[in-house]
Amino acid sequence: MIDLSFFLSKFLFGTSTLNASKDKNPMTKNLKPIALKVTGEFLFLFGLLSWVYGVLFQFIFPEWLTAGLSHITPWIQVDTFTIISFIVAAIGFLMWRLAKELSN
Repeated sequence: MIDLSFFLSKFLFGTSTLNASKDKNPMTKNLKPIALKVTGEFLFLFGLLSWVYGVLFQFIFPEWLTAGLSHITPWIQVDTFTIISFIVAAIGFLMWRLAKELSN
């Protein structure tokens, strides 16, 4: 006789009851896609906010573009910070989308 719960759990949830019994902690089952999603959201949000800060700074004070970002990080210029922030936001968005596709 065919075990119907095995096939339902395999095709609906992506796991089988045999594999679920081996996993003692249900919280660690999908930890990698969740970590990828949270990291992607974090990088996208703060990268985009930093990029907006750099763009607004360029509109308000265009003569200060070659100045250091702050007294703590004088080696990073505002224009370089803006470019790096945009790249970080793009990478974070791709990670976030990849995690959403992996979870589906």
